[in-house]
Amino acid sequence: MAGANLSFADLSGADMTRANLTRADLTYTDLSRANLSKVDMTEADVSRTNLGLANLTSANLARVMAHEADFSGADLSRASLFLLYDSGSRFAGANLKRANLYGASLFDTDLSGADLTGADLGYAYLKGVDLTGATMTGAILTYTQFCNTIMPDGSVSNANC
Repeated sequence: MAGANLSFADLSGADMTRANLTRADLTYTDLSRANLSKVDMTEADVSRTNLGLANLTSANLARVMAHEADFSGADLSRASLFLLYDSGSRFAGANLKRANLYGASLFDTDLSGADLTGADLGYAYLKGVDLTGATMTGAILTYTQFCNTIMPDGSVSNANC
């Protein structure tokens, strides 16, 4: 299914384990509660897609375009979101333990209550991100830039604007 146009499809609850969705158009698709573990979505467009409560463990979402997507409560543990480009998406309550967000660009993203334990946020740029109540124990923050970002303790970081 590489390069497939699946926009507006209802795939909620589908089992797509290990599917190849590289460069797929998944805009406005309903993938809520879907099993997408180990799926390859490299360079896919998941803008305005519902991935709430989806299983994305060990999935490859490298260089994914994600504008206003809903990942609320999704399991993204050990997922690769390397160079993810996101604006306005919701990851509230998502499991991002040991996820690779190296070099990600996150704008106005909701990560409130997310579990980022051991996640790699090295060289990531976070502007207007909400990390309220997020768990970041052991997260890698090498050269991470926080601009107008609400930190887990409720303080606002403007260190790198």
